[in-house]
Amino acid sequence: TVRRLRVGFKFELFDNIVFHSEADFDLQRGDYYKRLTDTYIAWAPGKEFTLTLGKHGIPFTLDGSTSSKSLLTIDRNNLTNNLWFPVEYLPGISASGQLNNWKYHAGVYSADSDAEEFGNFDLGQAYIVSLGYDFSTVLGMDEAFLKFDYVYNELREDNSFSRQLENVASLNFRLEKAKIGLRGDLSSARGYNDQSNIWG
Repeated sequence: TVRRLRVGFKFELFDNIVFHSEADFDLQRGDYYKRLTDTYIAWAPGKEFTLTLGKHGIPFTLDGSTSSKSLLTIDRNNLTNNLWFPVEYLPGISASGQLNNWKYHAGVYSADSDAEEFGNFDLGQAYIVSLGYDFSTVLGMDEAFLKFDYVYNELREDNSFSRQLENVASLNFRLEKAKIGLRGDLSSARGYNDQSNIWG
């Protein structure tokens, strides 16, 4: 049994433009194809700035901003599972980069009623701002990264692609030296409709 199959391509043009597209397939289904995941074009003139347009992930909370290929655990933690968006990839535009020890990410993403491809852009928007600082040199660690994420999600009763949480905030950090490490995430969210407030 194949649990998950993802196929795609990625190539660069002029050393600063990236085309990336991937799709999920389910070999147990008759039609096999499920949906597009990462499918975007990105312009990265330097590490200070990258502009991404298309379908890509919304990186907030500790595990939500970590690729599943880099997770230390089998699955994402329950804090992330309750705050992060159930649909990982949404169409949007974002800017990200690194300035000395600072890293940032800001973007606007669209929830929609047809998430298999790029959708209909009909269920409101989610906005994210993330700012982090790398303390590894100061503390003499291999990794010491502290990050704050804030997400504003438009109130839509019919939106099932992001959770019914209006405001989400997360303060998370990663600390590592040789084979010893520590991960932490303090997060809170304000719910709407029947969704209660969450923190953990």
